[in-house]
Amino acid sequence: MLSDAIFAPDDPQILLNEMADPAVRIVSLTVTEKGYCHVPSTGALDPQHPDIQHDTQDPHPRSAIGYLVRALQARRLAGHAPFTVLSCDNLPDNGPVARNVVLGLAELIAPDLAEWIASEGRFPATMVDRIVPATTPADIDRLAARCGYLDQAPVFHEPFCQWVIEDDFVDNTRPGFDTVPGV
Repeated sequence: MLSDAIFAPDDPQILLNEMADPAVRIVSLTVTEKGYCHVPSTGALDPQHPDIQHDTQDPHPRSAIGYLVRALQARRLAGHAPFTVLSCDNLPDNGPVARNVVLGLAELIAPDLAEWIASEGRFPATMVDRIVPATTPADIDRLAARCGYLDQAPVFHEPFCQWVIEDDFVDNTRPGFDTVPGV
């Protein structure tokens, strides 16, 4: 159940504070391939990307990668363990890609931060499989009849779902994903 939402550009520090909270054990993200600010052919961070150039200079980031690095930096400075970065993007080797770009940006900001993240952080790979087919007029009509209002752009998904997560978490503390009812 969603209990709150933060629009980071309005006040980046609010999101950074939330991510830096030591009670946060996992930060998951789904940003699509472009959100990694990387060179797809190598998986390396693109240091020329405008958001990355901004994020190396300003502690209030623009990119998802910048938020991860700055929140990890705050946790390190406070003496807290890092969080596990859980990429849920449909991207080959999403965990290693996330690790590469986070380490790349951390290296540009503070090499000792990159070393800490490399040794203490975890970036498990995932595979999320649930097809979201094109919405048809019949889908729109069925939803309107069921909910009592017209939504011109609903998103439906197939009933099948699979989520595979590499068992690689900070402090070897894997949540009980396998015990969630209905999964």
